Amino acid sequence: MMSPGQNEKLRDALLGEDHLGAVIKGHLYIEAAVNLIIELLLPYPNEFRLQRLQWGKKVELVLALGLSDEFKKPLNQLGDIRNKFAHNPEAELTDDMLNGFYGALSGGDRSLVLRAYKLTEKMVENPMEVAFKKLALKNQFSLIVVTIHELLVITIEELSGRGH
Repeated sequence: MMSPGQNEKLRDALLGEDHLGAVIKGHLYIEAAVNLIIELLLPYPNEFRLQRLQWGKKVELVLALGLSDEFKKPLNQLGDIRNKFAHNPEAELTDDMLNGFYGALSGGDRSLVLRAYKLTEKMVENPMEVAFKKLALKNQFSLIVVTIHELLVITIEELSGRGH
């Protein structure tokens, strides 16, 4: 089960990192949530060695087990971004990466990202008062990852509540 405050830990981890750290840690948190969803949906999770699957296969499996198809594009896009960083220690987030990641979200999920940004702005002492797309790339990436993670956590809570 995901521990309480997991999204706060994720947010703090992402904010304290450079681009490489934010991408790798963001992917790790999302992957842990996807793994837990798979375990909750499999009838005999102990009979399956999930850690041996590559990211793309985990995405296929979790979708085949019933996770909403709206997660397919953003999860695959996150995997693509992570791969660029995993194979190039000098990689940096780019406008193209962020446009693709943000564009992979459903319209409703893009609205959630923007709402999360507006709420965050209201909570800080000195808000930046800039449009989401004008934020630093790492901040855009972090907001998208935290939103996806929260949606996955909601799925986990729903599955856990159904006796899985």
